[in-house]
Amino acid sequence: MTRVFSFLSIIIILSSCKKEDDGLRNGYFWLYGAGLKDIYGEEATNGVSEKWKIKWVDAGGCTIDYETLKKITATNKKTRAAIENKYGKDWDVRYNKDVEDFRMKRVDVMDVLIVNKLF
Repeated sequence: MTRVFSFLSIIIILSSCKKEDDGLRNGYFWLYGAGLKDIYGEEATNGVSEKWKIKWVDAGGCTIDYETLKKITATNKKTRAAIENKYGKDWDVRYNKDVEDFRMKRVDVMDVLIVNKLF
């Protein structure tokens, strides 16, 4: 009986241990940034975040210290490696194309709204 209990305890302990998540939180890869925000870029990255499961998180304002920058860089390096494992080596090219396509669709919609007298 004690052997079974010990075996089950070990199984439970091993299964409950968290492994390093490589930036994956709540089903999304989190990439961190700092500095001045690009409002239009943020809207586009939020627009494609559901497809790519990538979220950009603001980790600092316009000025950050060197230690924070090192942490952001190290964390993003691990996360980018995990994204590359999931989506392939050219993921960033395809991701940037989707972001640009999102921006262009928004521009097209705004053109229709500006030109159309009904709006």
